[in-house]
Parts: sequence; C-alpha cells; structure tokens
Amino acid sequence: MLTKTFDNSFAPRFQTDFRNAYFYLVPDLDSTLYIVGQRAMFWRDTDYEWPAPDYGGNPIYDEINYWTFKDGTLSDKTGLRKIAPGPIVAAPHTFINGSGDVFRDRDGFVHVIYEFASDESGGAAHTWYAVLKDGETVSNEFFKEGMHSCRFAEDTEGNLYLLTIEWEQAELLLYNVAADRKIVLSRQYDLKDYGVDGLTYGGMAVAAPRNGATPADYVDCVYSDTSGEKWVYFRLQLK
Repeated sequence: MLTKTFDNSFAPRFQTDFRNAYFYLVPDLDSTLYIVGQRAMFWRDTDYEWPAPDYGGNPIYDEINYWTFKDGTLSDKTGLRKIAPGPIVAAPHTFINGSGDVFRDRDGFVHVIYEFASDESGGAAHTWYAVLKDGETVSNEFFKEGMHSCRFAEDTEGNLYLLTIEWEQAELLLYNVAADRKIVLSRQYDLKDYGVDGLTYGGMAVAAPRNGATPADYVDCVYSDTSGEKWVYFRLQLK
C-alpha cells in the first residue's frame, strides 16, 4: 500500500469568533479571496435569552460576515447582517446557504443574496441583496419579502441573472441583474405541478460558472420535489 504525507505546516491558519458555517470562497480579479459565511453558535454560548429550557444546545445563525484574504493577510470581518432574539421572533436566523448565493461577476463585483427573519422584519422572512468590491460593501439593500431559493447565473456575454423559486406561489422567476446592479424581473413560470412547496432547506442546484460549469446562454437546474422521492430537472434559456 502506498502512502503519502502532506506537509501543510506552511498553510496560514486564522481564528474567527465562534463557528462560521457555509463558507463561500470567491476569488477576485486581483488575487483577493472573498470569504463569505454565516455565524453559527449554540445558544448556551451567547448572552441571548433561550427560547425554551431545552434549546441551549441548538444553533443560532445570527450574523452574515465576510473577510478578504490577500498576500497572506486576512482582513477583519465585515458584517452584512446581525440580528438578535426579541419578543416577536424567539429564534431568528440569517441564511446564505439553501436560500441564498454568492457570485463574482466579470467586473469583479461580488454579489451576495441572503435571507433573514427577526424582529427587525416583523418576524417575516425577508431577502436582501448586497454587493462587494475592493474589500468594501458597495450596497446592502432589501430585495423582497418571503423565503426563496435564489441562485445566480451568467451567460456567454457576462450578463448576470438571478433565479428564484417562490415557495408559497410555486413560481420560478428570472431576473436580470443590470450593470447598475439593479434587479429587474424578466420572466416567470408556473411550477404548481412540480412539487415546489417542499423546496426548503436544500434549495435549488444550478450549473453555473461558480461551480465549474462552462458559461452558456442557458442554465441547468434541479431540485427535490415535495415527496423527497423525485428530482425535478429543467433547462432555462437565459436570453
């Protein structure tokens, strides 16, 4: 049997406060690495009041942050969203995993779409859209109400698109992300016969350049239907 030992003693290691889960690692055009993640920690490790006596071991996702890494140096974290429990929402959350996405366009802008629910939103889940550039937050704005499975895609000319599945309305929406980073609805499709109401934590998977797919003028998408026993696949023409 052949074995090989790798020496990773040279690799830089950094400590963050608590656990930061669901990292997106996005390289910029100037060799800067963006690291976008959501903080996850046990209630018992916080100063928050627990929602129930037996809840202390459960996680709370209370922050979305990003760092930049360049020339061996990690920046301080920059917060995009920080929430805390309150009388309306005992267990708030902020997610970039199943319902959100992170994507770098050809001009070097990093697009972040994420969801949160807290007292600030009146207990409802809201979707927000942030843009990063040169290690700074260019914008961080409310996008729409509701929980969505959001994914970015890019065509052969570098045009950026946002796909969302509206769970309650059972619709697929295709948005154009304009050069000024405004999101404009382009088309919508009825998914009522395709089990979309079960699309929650896992979200929708897309074949996009960020995960190694060749840029194309269409995007291949798949999700698990309500029963959890079938896959729903479709190809969407972007332009």
